[in-house]
Amino acid sequence: MNNEGSDGFTAADTFTYDGNGIYSLETTLTAGVQTFTITSITSITSITSITSINSVAVDLGFSDMSIGESSIAVTNSSNSLAFTVDADGSFTFTLDASGSAPVLTISSISPTVNCAALVDSSDAIPFAIAGDGELYVKG
Repeated sequence: MNNEGSDGFTAADTFTYDGNGIYSLETTLTAGVQTFTITSITSITSITSITSINSVAVDLGFSDMSIGESSIAVTNSSNSLAFTVDADGSFTFTLDASGSAPVLTISSISPTVNCAALVDSSDAIPFAIAGDGELYVKG
């Protein structure tokens, strides 16, 4: 992933190959606009001279892929990809390169909450509930 600004992406934000043309990345981002491209840059430094050569095998911008139907809204920012993070949080990026054109899906990861039942129904409830003290699920 190539960060197009100082908006939270780091060198550690590297996709993992999951097999069958699927790549994934889980990362934590700060609130604000995130702008990036997806690239693979290999740096080669010559030992005899202090020159560096960058070889780019993959360089995907907005026009090079489609956005998955269940993805967070992603916009075109001068052929870079951009989306807004409303609050600091974790996100999953999934790149499906198994078809003729790559498909990127970005999902927000909701924090998990331990909803384990009380060991014994006679245990005190963990929070104060107004009224009769019972909770109901309504759908």
